[in-house]
This record gives sequence, C-alpha cells and structure tokens, in this order.
Amino acid sequence: MHFDGLDDDDHLTALCMAGTAARSGRYTPERATLTLATGEEAGDLVVYLHEVHHAALNDSTAWGVALHVYAALDPPQRDCFRPLLDACRIPHEAYATFAAVNIASAHHPAASEALAAYPAYLALYRALDGALEAVAGPHRRYLAATALARLAMQTSILSTMLEAPDLMVEISDLRRLDTPNGRWRWLLGHDRALLDGAATQADRVARARHGDRCVDVDDGNNIAAASADELDPVWALWEATVYEQLALALADAGAQTLALNGHMELTATVLDCARGLAPGLSLRAARIESPAPDDRALSAATIAHMRLDLMPGRRAAALAQRSTDELIEIIDTEQRINGTPTLVVSGRLPQRMIDCYRWDDNDERRLAACTSPLVAARVIAAGQDESMIEHTLLDGPGDLVTLTDGWGDRGPVIAIAAASCFVDRAWAAEWSAPLRQSGLMVVLIDVAAERFVRSWVESGAVVQCAMLRVADTSGVYWAIALQVGEDPSLWLHVNDEVSTKLLRDELRHTSGLTLAERDDHLAEREGAVTGAMTHLLATESFLDLQGLDDATIRRAAATGDGG
Repeated sequence: MHFDGLDDDDHLTALCMAGTAARSGRYTPERATLTLATGEEAGDLVVYLHEVHHAALNDSTAWGVALHVYAALDPPQRDCFRPLLDACRIPHEAYATFAAVNIASAHHPAASEALAAYPAYLALYRALDGALEAVAGPHRRYLAATALARLAMQTSILSTMLEAPDLMVEISDLRRLDTPNGRWRWLLGHDRALLDGAATQADRVARARHGDRCVDVDDGNNIAAASADELDPVWALWEATVYEQLALALADAGAQTLALNGHMELTATVLDCARGLAPGLSLRAARIESPAPDDRALSAATIAHMRLDLMPGRRAAALAQRSTDELIEIIDTEQRINGTPTLVVSGRLPQRMIDCYRWDDNDERRLAACTSPLVAARVIAAGQDESMIEHTLLDGPGDLVTLTDGWGDRGPVIAIAAASCFVDRAWAAEWSAPLRQSGLMVVLIDVAAERFVRSWVESGAVVQCAMLRVADTSGVYWAIALQVGEDPSLWLHVNDEVSTKLLRDELRHTSGLTLAERDDHLAEREGAVTGAMTHLLATESFLDLQGLDDATIRRAAATGDGG
C-alpha cells in the first residue's frame, strides 16, 4: 500500500501521515517531524500521538531494531532499510492511527473525525477498529491493538541478520508470515473469533489474578481511571495474555514467533556485529533486567526525538558583514516585535546553524570550519522572493558591549542562547555574563532536560515555572518558562502544546527538584518573553530537543566539556 506524502528523495524514506489537512507527521528512526495546524487541538493531538506510536513500536520489536540498525549504517547495509520499511508499513500505520485516535478520544470525543483528511489512514483505522469491536473497554482495545502490532513486528529478522556476516537480508528470503505485513493480513483476515477469544482469555486471567474490579474499571469511558499507575500490573498481564494467545495461533500456522520482549536478547548481539561494520555506531540496547520506565522517563522519551517544523523546508539565511552603526540603523527602523524596535542576539552551535537554515556554499563552509558556539545579531531582512535571516557575527564580548551601548534605549535587548551552547565550558565562561548583562537572557531549551536539571537539583534552588500560550500568524504555540533561583535568566521551551506539557510533567516528576508553578514571576517581563517567542517563531525553521548531536557530545567528552 502506498501512503501519500512519501519523499523518495530523502535518505531514509519515512512513515508519513499526510493528507489534505495542513498538519502532517513523518517518522524515521532518527526523529519524528511534525507540521501542525496549531490551534486545532484534536487533529494536532492525533498527528502527534501517531508519530509517538511509530517510535514506540520500533523501539519495542525485533523488526524495529533492524530498521534502527540499517538506518544507522552506510551502504550496502543501508540499502536493506527501504525493503524492510515497506514490509512493515501496514501494521505500523494502522496501529499508529488507531492508538492515536484511541488516546485522543479521551480528551476529544470526536477525535476520529480528524481522519477525514487522511483517507488512507481512515481505511486502516476502520479495519482495525472493526476487528477489535468485541473487545470490552477502550483501554483494552488499545492494549489489544498494541499486542497485535508488536506480534506482527516480533519476527525472526534479527536471527536472519546474524546468519550473514555482513548483516544483509533479502525480504524475498523470508516467509510471508515472518514479515509484518504478512502477519498483519493473516491476523486481521482470520476468523474474528481468534481476536475475541484472545481478549476473553486475557479478561479471565486478569480477573483471576487481580480481581474483577481491576478489569471492570475499563468498562466505562474513563481512560484516566483505567490507566492509573496502580493498574499497570493488571494491564501488563492482560496484554501479554492476548499476545501469547495470538502467537500460539501464528506458530500453529508455521510462523516463527518471539516472546513479547523476545527481541531484547538478540538486539545486543546484532548491535555488536553492526559496530564491527561501523565502530562509531551510537545505538545502545536496553538491558533485559531494566525496570519499566516511570512517568518521568516516559515523558522524556516521548519528546526526545520530536521535531516541530515551523515552515516547509528551511529558512534562507546569510552571514552578513555590517558595521555596528549600520546594524543598529536597520534594526531600529525595520525590526519590530509587538511594535517596538528590538535587538536580538543569538548564540548557537555552528552545526545547529547549518542544520536550521539554507546557506550559500561560502557561508556554510565558514560555519563548518567553526568549532565553538557563535554569537550573532539577527535581522529579518526582506528579500525578493522570501525573507532572509541575516546573522552578523560578534567576534567577542567586546563587540556585544559596543553593540548594546550603541543601541542605548531604543528598545529591549533579548539575548537567546541555546542550551546546547553551554556544553562548551570555555565559551560559557567567556559569554554567559556579557549576555546576561546585555538585557533579557533567554536560554532556549534545545537539549533533553536530564542534561541540565540535575545541576538545579544539586543547587537546591526553587525553579519558578510558568506556561505561556502565544498566537502567532502561523498558529498557536506553547512555551514553558523557567527561572532558577535568583538568576534573572529565563529558560524557555517553545513547541506544540503536547511537547510543552510533557516537559513540564518530566520536571514535576524529577526527584529532588522544587518546582513552583506560578505565572506571576513573569509579570514584569511577560512582554519581553512574548517578544522572544515571537522572534523564535519568525526566525527558526524547526524546534526540538536535539541540539547536541552525537559528534558534539563526543567532542565534549574528549575535551572534558559538559553541561
């Protein structure tokens, strides 16, 4: 089945949710990328959850491990990726769509109506929804769909890879029942009594172990009550029972099946072999004995690889050569935020600047030659066909002082430095104080919270936390603004509503962190904070938490730097 929106020129063809709506999502093993019609909450939530479930399915199955490995390797191994992806599209897309609507319906009862703009996905949703019609309770329907999808993806692919010294696999060498698409067609095309019987047996086993009340809580439509933490053992047993019942039927039909988590044992072996082909491979296998992730870990994992696109493609950018006086004149006359001339200074890693914008060859070479974070005054310059984000680089803190002194009282000064910059301790020692002294200092959170939150816990500082909602010309966006102790700097995460609330939940569940959720600490600076958000939405191409790529982390480790 072909899904519209596929970009065959991409180095890794994605699993895409694309249709006639303004919003869309696409998933590769590297990341999930979202383009949301922000403000249309039900549809945005469905697309967001759709991509989350693509990632979850890959991370918890043998076929998903194989996709991760082939995506990380160079040709000829990488050439195995596309055939494997094509062979799992149906369960991947059907499950991601069904699961997304199932969860979103708890908040938006008419969430399934969002699928009208995605006809290919609507057909997959209806097929799975019909197959699970007799399963009692929305949470159990979700778990049954999860068991089905995982069983489809838990094939013998890892052992097949290990049969070849170069890990190469030909799809044609696999039986249809040992491919995800083949299994999915068999499971959903089978007499529905198979699925109904597996769910009935799961009810029976869960009731016998945990009592009727634990199961009956799912008979209503209160998904919050049904998914309470204390019921996790009940539902883990329920899902495992459905999986086992269906796996027995598949095995009887001749398929090679794995246990629910049967991929974990061979994953480490496959990764060891892959490192023999690519010694720098950064993939890691979870330990078999690792505990189930808690709420904090789940929140962090969900947003870690999500990217929100603010526009199609990348914004055009240039490294400008402007004198201080010229720069001040342009900003004073042409760059206003909320009607006020505003000087914005940015701090970014060079590679991050390369990734975020379209540069000409000379500018990209200049950036690629840089090894430390760069500080620049930003200007949105009008172009013939599109606006250009000009960056006038500041060679040192002295240039910043000269610029801000010349700027005077024309308007606010906002310094927005990405959190990823602070991995370079020498840069931080040189620039932190001057940036703070220039005006409002904003640290843009573009890395996972675990990289900075432990220092907050160790300091014992109270972290003030506020949620902000900003309507931009392109939609509605959310932010979480944090102030640590007496430091006047603000840490800011700008994204969609779901990602922002998940980051807040991660902070709420961080042991030892004192989080004070109150909006009044922003009262005097709300205009400036809104200005920073407005500037980011107008100048960034995307927002995510991947500011530190593997190369940056390795360099930091080698030099002793770290955040």
